Amino acid sequence: DKLHIPQGGDSLQAFSVLVGGPAAIYAGGRNPAGETYPGGGAGGLVVDQVTAARAMNWTAGPTQAELTVHGLWGSYSYELASVEGTDLRFGKGGSHLTIGCGAGKFIVENSLAELDDVSEWIHDAGSGIVYLGMPESAPEVIQKNLTLAQHERVIEILGSRRAPVTNVTISGLVIAHTQSTRLARPYESPSNGDWTIVRTGAIFAEGVSSLKVTGCRFNRVGGYGVTISGHARDCEVSDNVFTLTGESAIIVVGAYSAGVVSSEHDDFPLHTTVARNYVFHPGVYNLQSSLYFQALAVQSVVKDNLAFDGPRMAIQLNDQMGGECETPSIHKNGYEI
Repeated sequence: DKLHIPQGGDSLQAFSVLVGGPAAIYAGGRNPAGETYPGGGAGGLVVDQVTAARAMNWTAGPTQAELTVHGLWGSYSYELASVEGTDLRFGKGGSHLTIGCGAGKFIVENSLAELDDVSEWIHDAGSGIVYLGMPESAPEVIQKNLTLAQHERVIEILGSRRAPVTNVTISGLVIAHTQSTRLARPYESPSNGDWTIVRTGAIFAEGVSSLKVTGCRFNRVGGYGVTISGHARDCEVSDNVFTLTGESAIIVVGAYSAGVVSSEHDDFPLHTTVARNYVFHPGVYNLQSSLYFQALAVQSVVKDNLAFDGPRMAIQLNDQMGGECETPSIHKNGYEI
């Protein structure tokens, strides 16, 4: 009922193991309403009632339990430090938006007490052990494939305003199974809107010119698919397929320099094109997710994209910096609101 993972390299985070091929399933996801909850985790969660006595067991055992609240507008994620009576005490973590999100559903994950299904798993970071749910009829038999995610970035392109990386094309790749970063580092508010972001992604580019990401498939990456950050000129993200991304498929974000955004400091994306991308179910881990998120970017063109089954809006413009956004073909988005 346990599997030892070799030590070394990047630490293995919770929610970075996919059991049985493509299925990424939370261990013991519950909310108090008693209904099936499609928003967190691929394929939905089977949920039931929670009692105080049951909650007392969440922090028992060797694993670090975590709790995510999906409110009306956004998510909070925290390590669950202890349960004392009906009080939940939190460790590291925080909000994924800049305003309160209201009461909502909650999910408890990575608790040994809730490992009660053959499709589930939990991870003990201290010992490097992954516990798998096993059938009672044949607990000695393990026939599951494990994919271990070791990195949050697969491709990283780093230049600067004075020395940008130019004329790079990334084409025809399949990028899959990167780590979730929602508890790995603090989120920031890039501009005046209510969304927050963390500057990383399966493909992360900063200080670039004429970057093109085209014809790629992003399969169950733990965070963003493509992130274009800071100084960037004439970049294009086109004709890609994003399936079950942990957060937004594509984000394009500038940065304040000396408290302002201006041509003098020039730390923002200009003339970014996002076209003909197909996005299915973004936001497996974070309610504040979309096909496309933009903040402090100028004269972007977003057109001819297809987005469906997302938790919020398909396109989020976090401020009024400007651009041209055609209405994408949108189906069944906003299922969380």
